[in-house]
Amino acid sequence: MPEHRAVIWFHAVSLGESVAATPLIERCQQELASFEYLITNTTATGAEYIQKHFGNSVFHQYLPYDHPWIVRRFLRKLAPKILVIMETEMWPNLLHECDKKNITVLLANGRMNPKSAGRYLKAPALTEPMFAAIQKVAVQTESDYQQFVRLGFASEQLILCGNLKFDQALDEDKIIIGKQWYQQWQRPVWIAASTHQGEEDLALEVHKRLLQSYPDLLLILVPRHPERFDMVANKVESYGLNFVRHGQEQIPQSDTQVFLGDTLGQLISYYQASDICFVGGSLVPVGGHNPLEPAALGKPVLMGPETFKCEDICKQLSEAGGLVRVRTDSLFKEVDLLLQSPARREQLAEAGKQMVDRSRGAVIRQFHVIEEMLR
Repeated sequence: MPEHRAVIWFHAVSLGESVAATPLIERCQQELASFEYLITNTTATGAEYIQKHFGNSVFHQYLPYDHPWIVRRFLRKLAPKILVIMETEMWPNLLHECDKKNITVLLANGRMNPKSAGRYLKAPALTEPMFAAIQKVAVQTESDYQQFVRLGFASEQLILCGNLKFDQALDEDKIIIGKQWYQQWQRPVWIAASTHQGEEDLALEVHKRLLQSYPDLLLILVPRHPERFDMVANKVESYGLNFVRHGQEQIPQSDTQVFLGDTLGQLISYYQASDICFVGGSLVPVGGHNPLEPAALGKPVLMGPETFKCEDICKQLSEAGGLVRVRTDSLFKEVDLLLQSPARREQLAEAGKQMVDRSRGAVIRQFHVIEEMLR
């Protein structure tokens, strides 16, 4: 990296955090143009997204292994003005070395559920020095705020800013693709998105039952992790369903029953092409995935009870009337009811979209925190 310009360093562990950080990084690039920008990730999906989205406008690396001498060498070479860590990705040696070098640290879009806070409290010898290296936390919600207080953060360190995910700009090109698909297919479509082991079986079983009443119904099935794509394809085949794979550039035909979304970066298109959206990781103990994208697109959203990673968002959407909770034994019933009632689908979709629109503004608030910390 050039040595004559100060560096702002963002760390986003994976794809979800990288996408959430995007509008904040872009705002910083616009308003703080004299700085160089480094973005680090831990996973390949996050790295692929950053490289594709930002190109040469940022420097990208994987986060170095959290060993003292490796971190020291990395920081000596980098010398960042500030480290902005997304959400909860806190590494002891990284934070300790930042503290020793007087590097300002912000935990952006900070979230903390009671379960995670309880685990941190069980290891004070490890966590207290780590927390002491963090100057500010831009927290998402009031409940997050209270959990950080419980961990020992002072009120002046905590700024209630809202969730960056509400401010994510949806890719218009991908929306157009989804609309084109839907117009071409001319049939009802539902999606089971970001699914995990156990959820594909349930979605396929539900789909087979639904086909008895809706023979032209199409299921878009999108596994969360790329390494499971082939396994899920084999699973779909074992159910005797006619399917095509997007990753092999196959296109659904009139007799296609399942469209396997085995590509990265196309989830917006898949959501846009659907009438009903089930968001996975929520019927198994994973914690749920982001329901804001389908809600922002004006789609009715279904999720299971296991949403501890996004509980506040799901609670807000539920209370607004934009999200329906399902269980393994009720997914069929809820999808069936929505297929029967376009008016109910529209009611859920509009309520969710309005809730997302009302909740925007976290980017500018968190940008002002960064701006103030750089002074």
